[in-house]
Amino acid sequence: FFFVMVGKIMCYSSMTLRATDFGFLALACHNVMMRIFFFYGTFGDSMSQAVQSFLPQVIFKGGDGDKNEDDTLMTEESAISNNEKETDDKRGLRILLLRLGILSTVMGVATAQVGVWILKYCGSYFTRDTSMMTIMSKHTGFFGLSLLLHPFIMLFEGAIIATRDLPYLCFSYLATIILLLSQLRFATSSFDGVWRALFVFQVLRATQCSTRFFLKTVRRKKSSA
Repeated sequence: FFFVMVGKIMCYSSMTLRATDFGFLALACHNVMMRIFFFYGTFGDSMSQAVQSFLPQVIFKGGDGDKNEDDTLMTEESAISNNEKETDDKRGLRILLLRLGILSTVMGVATAQVGVWILKYCGSYFTRDTSMMTIMSKHTGFFGLSLLLHPFIMLFEGAIIATRDLPYLCFSYLATIILLLSQLRFATSSFDGVWRALFVFQVLRATQCSTRFFLKTVRRKKSSA
């Protein structure tokens, strides 16, 4: 988990360094946008804590019951009760993911809309420079999309932590960090490209974490039935 936090700091710091290449106004706007992103990103961070609290209870709930049954003779009644327990576990997993997914959607849409609205109509609270207000209001697209994806990333990242798949989390972060740095270095020719790089980074993280979770956890849950 420490290396994940270091990786995130490296990503955000590299964005700031790249923004300096586009002038003082772009750097000032970037700092304001990052502060707003971090503020509303904390709401999405809560999804990681939530899934880490509830998911292990659903996935590993049936472990003790299986061990107790090994000490007794397997009868038809015990087999039926075991199948019912597995069905309940799968239903509980689906319900948990559905509820957290809905909550992530609501949170992502709300934070993205509020963040974009602040940049467009409340720029005067951060600066009196009309040029800065214009720049911030013009570059809200990738900013809003990055905020929209953030709760989903935290949801599946927390799920990977809850299932103790930390090596994959570290190596996947290393790969996305390299891609982000490469995009900032070779494929960013404007200030808008800095936030486009963050959006690409968010898409990759969401894809990696969700795919890994469903392939490793949900499929394993089905095969154990």
